Amino acid sequence: MAERRKEEEERRRQEEEERKRKTEEEKRKKEEEKKKRQQMMAGLKVSTTPNFSINKKEKSAEKFDKFGNIVKAKAEMGLTKEQQEEAKRKYLSEASFQTLRAKVKDLHQRICRLEAEKYDLEKRGERQDYDLKELNERQRQIARNKAMKKGLDPDEVANSRHPVVLRFVDNFAYGQSSERTDRTR
Repeated sequence: MAERRKEEEERRRQEEEERKRKTEEEKRKKEEEKKKRQQMMAGLKVSTTPNFSINKKEKSAEKFDKFGNIVKAKAEMGLTKEQQEEAKRKYLSEASFQTLRAKVKDLHQRICRLEAEKYDLEKRGERQDYDLKELNERQRQIARNKAMKKGLDPDEVANSRHPVVLRFVDNFAYGQSSERTDRTR
């Protein structure tokens, strides 16, 4: 019995030591993460001045510069790949972490919106396809019922792509019908 108690006590001590060690490791990891976050935040707060400048235009210049974006886009299209890469590097080197983060958020929102529109359009197309199939089936059923009423073969009419041709025969010859119409006047 004494041996069992010693073994149990020893096992309990080991478990307690292991628990303490794990809690210390977790505390250490949390502190390290906290320090990293503080360093990141400190890096963000380094620049207190805005990294942009607002150029005010004259009202008369705005009237003449209606198509400024189009002209700018055409100028960008005229750049070579090397020039575009250089402009990209220059922009990235000048941009702060906050502006890049804002740009990423903006692009993410744009992608999400476009994906949602794409999904909606796909579902709309599926619904329209289903509606077309339903309407075609109704049309076939109506043609089949009409054929059955007129004594035609419904399978032949239902499988045909063309409507049923009905020939009406006049009970009177041409001359007799005209005489009949003359009498009724």
